[in-house]
Amino acid sequence: MDGTLPGRDLPRRPRRSFGRVGFTTIVAALVLVVVLGTAAAAPLAKPAKVTYKAPFEGTELGVVGVEQAGCDNGASSSVLPSFNLTTGVARESGKDWAKSCGSSNSTVDVGLIANYYGTSFTTSTGSHNLTATWILHLNVSLAATSTALRQLAYASVSVEVTTLVEDETNGTVYSSGATVAIDHLLGADEGALTYAHTYSKVVAAASVVANLVKGHTYDLTAEVEVLLETLSMPGSNSATASANMGTGSYGATLRSVTLS
Repeated sequence: MDGTLPGRDLPRRPRRSFGRVGFTTIVAALVLVVVLGTAAAAPLAKPAKVTYKAPFEGTELGVVGVEQAGCDNGASSSVLPSFNLTTGVARESGKDWAKSCGSSNSTVDVGLIANYYGTSFTTSTGSHNLTATWILHLNVSLAATSTALRQLAYASVSVEVTTLVEDETNGTVYSSGATVAIDHLLGADEGALTYAHTYSKVVAAASVVANLVKGHTYDLTAEVEVLLETLSMPGSNSATASANMGTGSYGATLRSVTLS
């Protein structure tokens, strides 16, 4: 479902990304997590076209980023981001909340990122397309309450996938940009609203086209990110957002990575 608003039109804050650029604040309940898998000792020569499926070779990395402002808010992660090289399944779950306090807005933005880093490779000179395809299965819960007109409260969730290729020889990075697979916004400016939905078998593919050079060494990254945002304006307002993509059957499966 797109980021649509029930009732009145309410402003949408710019989407944030907590990828390679980094993040400004880490709260106690959310930590930077790095878990390494098995990496090849030397770059592998790849043919002009190849498809990778689980089990994958390479490394995994999990990152949690938080930005918050105001005096009554918080965030937590019940399942820290991870990627399983054997199964190709990424898992991550979290929630955040914001309540009105004082004369300023209370906001929280959370980014949960699970990364797969493929083994370094070399290939032929020319234009190449690298595509990572994910299958998403997650549950989302949002709530927003506002007690007066024009006292906005909102909660949103989105899931994005990104593919990157980095030239280890000269430092050039090629990126697909974020492909939004799920994006929902719940906003209230007088009243109480709730939203809960399970997204099953959502296909999300991110492709990057890069002019690669024979003799250079490249790294491939495929990442899936869950973004949670909550905001409450001054008044008696509150908002909560949560996404479970980490327990039971919930998760993001990297179905394939193709190089052509």
